[in-house]
Amino acid sequence: MSIKRLSHLGHEEAFRGFQALNRREKAKVLLLGCGALGSNLADLLAKQGYHSLTCLDFDVVEDRNFGTQAFGKMDIGRNKAVQVQTNVLRRIGVKIEAVSKKLTQDNVKMLKPFDVVVDMFDNWESRELVRDYCFSNNVSCVRSGMAAMGFLGIKWATNESFKSFPEAQAEDDAPCEYPLAANLVSLCVGMTAEVVNRYVDLGEKWNAELWLANLKTEFKKAKESS
Repeated sequence: MSIKRLSHLGHEEAFRGFQALNRREKAKVLLLGCGALGSNLADLLAKQGYHSLTCLDFDVVEDRNFGTQAFGKMDIGRNKAVQVQTNVLRRIGVKIEAVSKKLTQDNVKMLKPFDVVVDMFDNWESRELVRDYCFSNNVSCVRSGMAAMGFLGIKWATNESFKSFPEAQAEDDAPCEYPLAANLVSLCVGMTAEVVNRYVDLGEKWNAELWLANLKTEFKKAKESS
């Protein structure tokens, strides 16, 4: 599908330029997790010219997901990755790939072919598995997550543990079950998309964070790993 034929990209092309959209069309992006962040991010990236999107999640949609995730009552019981694929095609006309399985040590090699991996898993075991594999195999991986104290962080993988995030102080909290989660999700998704855009469009890695209580934001270039 040619970008020239997608009229919904008119504003994006005017702002970013046609070359940026060409890069996005070809970039192979993997979204790990199709919950609050992943389900909304897939929708947003598809609206910005990404055609080689793949989303992975083995979980199914529940009614408690409606407050923060891009699902509705008709989606209950369906696999999240497959439903994201269906919703994006229905709403935007962009076909993305869905992987309805759990990422494990046995299949983690599936990350290798992707240009960008966006880790939005809500458990430390999966996060560390992704970080270790991507760092060891030179796969560009950015981690996006939130915390119960109203914090969001987006950080490129390095040889340092993601547990340096402030959210590590509250890792026992249930994901997305704290006040103002919907607002925090929207902010996190938008900032994550911008971090991905800057990497695909310009080859630049940026980290970002925000505290919801005072809207204190930090957005800066990531340091290269030694």
